[in-house]
Amino acid sequence: MPIVGAIVDHSEKRWHIGFGSVLLLCLINMVQVIVSEDTWVFIAVLQLFAGFCYTTHLVVVYAYLPELSNDPEELNRINSITNRFVYLGQFVFLFTAIVLSFITGAEDVGQARISQVMVSVIGLIGYNYTWMTKMKNRPALNVMDPNASYLTFGFRKISKTLHGLKDEFKPVLTFLVSITCAEAATAAFVSIAVTYTTAVLEMEVKETGILIALVIFFAIPGSLIFRKVTNKIGLHESYMLALFYWFSVTAISPIFMNEPSQSGNR
Repeated sequence: MPIVGAIVDHSEKRWHIGFGSVLLLCLINMVQVIVSEDTWVFIAVLQLFAGFCYTTHLVVVYAYLPELSNDPEELNRINSITNRFVYLGQFVFLFTAIVLSFITGAEDVGQARISQVMVSVIGLIGYNYTWMTKMKNRPALNVMDPNASYLTFGFRKISKTLHGLKDEFKPVLTFLVSITCAEAATAAFVSIAVTYTTAVLEMEVKETGILIALVIFFAIPGSLIFRKVTNKIGLHESYMLALFYWFSVTAISPIFMNEPSQSGNR
């Protein structure tokens, strides 16, 4: 990502990288429709590229975000509204996929294929519309030394920034380290949670889908509530509160859900 970030910030290729990464991500999802017991290794390898494309796309999106407004409260409002639409879209998607699975009587592989078809169609329509009509190309944010290389410039800039933070702004450095750990834990938790419901609680795929749909559903009002909390107690305090709440729920849940009889349907 330092290489991608250097290109995004120091060239006029921001739009091209954003559109190219998301187009490739949609194409990978289309190929994943062939998932089966015979093709899962190939699909797993594709997931590596899908993850890279998705993270690359996020780098580009985050580059656009600060340019929407210079007002922190306005950016907070934009993020809150965006999160609500994201969670609402995820909920509608999961609900539709679950209903289609029940109607068609599809098993695990069939449900995965239904989901991949939906992801591919929605992604191609939504992303193409967004990037072709709404997202505009932007000039380079900073000018890079002509003798510098994109392959190394990003790493050197990160090193310089970290040394500067260490010498002058240690609290900021600590905060960034905490974000790094929290983001990694959140990403890992999503994968582990699905495996946990299947391996430990022995829930069926439909049941796991319903569970995830409920979690996403309650995230919609949660993002609205959290916006009010953030405006009242501040960004730093609300971030600490969110981490504490997430940690508490994650630590307590396995105590009450550690065998199939506790999944609610045994």
